[in-house]
Amino acid sequence: MRSFWIHKSIIMEIVKGKQYSIFGRNGMMEELTPKKDLPLHSRVYNHDGRQYAIISTSNAHRSQQMVSISEYEHVFSAIDEYARPISKRFGIGHYFDDIEPEFRFTEEEVTNAINQAKEADTQRANKAQEEATASNLLTEKLKEEFSFLIINPGSYVDIKGNIIAYLKFKFPGTRFSILKKHYNSIIIKWTNGPTENEVESEADVFSPYAFDESGDYLDYHGTEFSSLFGNIKFMDYERTETETPQEPLNNPTETPNKKLEDIEIVDYSAKSFAIIGNTKPIKEQLKELGGSFNPRLTCGAGWIFQMSKKQAVISAISKQL
Repeated sequence: MRSFWIHKSIIMEIVKGKQYSIFGRNGMMEELTPKKDLPLHSRVYNHDGRQYAIISTSNAHRSQQMVSISEYEHVFSAIDEYARPISKRFGIGHYFDDIEPEFRFTEEEVTNAINQAKEADTQRANKAQEEATASNLLTEKLKEEFSFLIINPGSYVDIKGNIIAYLKFKFPGTRFSILKKHYNSIIIKWTNGPTENEVESEADVFSPYAFDESGDYLDYHGTEFSSLFGNIKFMDYERTETETPQEPLNNPTETPNKKLEDIEIVDYSAKSFAIIGNTKPIKEQLKELGGSFNPRLTCGAGWIFQMSKKQAVISAISKQL
């Protein structure tokens, strides 16, 4: 019977009770044999040259504890029974010293290293506790600040809803839509309003991914925000401009969205525009022109029209103002 398992960075294969490394030095499978217990205070190398001292005999899992001997790093670690000698170093891992097998770190060196590692462990634990406390405080603050978002969204639909609600909060008056490209990948679309860079800088809170050291893989670096409200790995942005420039009521050549007597025209989408503000005095005319009143528009309560009627509507109501 054959089975596979991961042994640090080495893929192991068990064949009839024997264990092999698929990544042998010569490219062939290499049988691995358990090493004997390493003597206390003997030297172990990391793949990058750091040194460790053995400080225990083998435990029930056939691994021995060791401590780093370094001015820059103070940690405890372990070496297992299938570790290789330094003379056969190949890849990431720990290697025991078979070049100078009689070498031993002094009692003073090992004692100092153990004390430093214990102190470093305490400092790391305290720092982790402080970070956990700060994280909990931030989490509660985010829940309060973004109470309109779904906590722990359980589906793509919920995450999509959170992203749209968040962007509407950040960019009032802009209507966003989301198209799913494939698993964990979306396109955020909108017309007019903020630039792609502006939207990306805000929506980025839903995509806490960064390339690893190799530059080939995106790793997840979860934040309190993404843990609460969901995340998407890949997000693209697509901003479009309306074909017909948005114009004020009194002069079609002036700046779009300029208010005139408490009335404002806004492009609501690529196919529609809205008239908002104090429309009560002309509500009957707006209705006759084909408008439909909607109190729930994202830009505020107002009358919604087809974009194709824009010039005709502007001309008609300008005569009344």
